[in-house]
Amino acid sequence: MTIYKLTVTHDQGTMTVKTSASSKEAAIKKVCDMEGCPKRAIIKVKNIEDEIPFWEFLDIEYDHRNREFLFTAYYKQKASFPELFKRMIGSPMLHKIDDELTGKVAFRIYTQEWKPREALDYEIEAELIPGQRLFHVG
Repeated sequence: MTIYKLTVTHDQGTMTVKTSASSKEAAIKKVCDMEGCPKRAIIKVKNIEDEIPFWEFLDIEYDHRNREFLFTAYYKQKASFPELFKRMIGSPMLHKIDDELTGKVAFRIYTQEWKPREALDYEIEAELIPGQRLFHVG
């Protein structure tokens, strides 16, 4: 079942109705039957699940022995911020956190792909070194 938000027009204005249905067409029929309105009275139909993230339907487990995360998706949704997650995966900060969780204490430099200067605003702990024209990232 999918949850739909339908905007219905009538003599006194418009109203929004939310309903669950197996398809967009089934949601329209359901609202028309419930409200006693013609199909043309429905001016907008949105899949509410495209708008609202339902994060609680993802089970995340960490297998410490094999050093891996296990994700079980009970509900699938389009990513709200796909570029953010792409950047996070290659982040040196995540490698540093992994090292801390697994007990690696030696200093390490975490390599990553070269990025344009404009992308530095998106890096965690990126800052100009005072008095120099150098960047410190990480």
